[in-house]
Amino acid sequence: MVAPARTLPDPRFNYGYFIQEVETRVGPQEHRLGLSQMFPWFGKLRLRGEAALERANAAQQQYEAAKLKLFDEVKQAYYELYYLGRAISVTEGNVGLVQQFEQVAEAKYRVGTAQNADVIKAQVEVDKLRDRLRTLQDLEEQSVA
Repeated sequence: MVAPARTLPDPRFNYGYFIQEVETRVGPQEHRLGLSQMFPWFGKLRLRGEAALERANAAQQQYEAAKLKLFDEVKQAYYELYYLGRAISVTEGNVGLVQQFEQVAEAKYRVGTAQNADVIKAQVEVDKLRDRLRTLQDLEEQSVA
């Protein structure tokens, strides 16, 4: 990209065909051929090269920025998925613990040492945790997709 900016423009080749012969001082002409080359002013090629180099550097910086943004998005998605997996695991453990508390409360209620409210509170808590677990599992499916 920089090298072509520092080179001379392409030379031009011209061809002309005369329908009628043109009479010149050297005789009649049927065809005309020409070759021309443009020469830019002093220092102009160097400046074009420097401008092309700066454009190339800017494009490289844009590429690097896009690459870093993509890496960041991938990391964020991975960490979100990791968090959801750990949250699901912890919530499943909490459901098991609260179910054990529910069983203990039911046993105490049967024996008469606890109130029915303790059993109901444990059942409500189990249902809340199961709902949270379903929500986390749905979020995990969305993140995987």
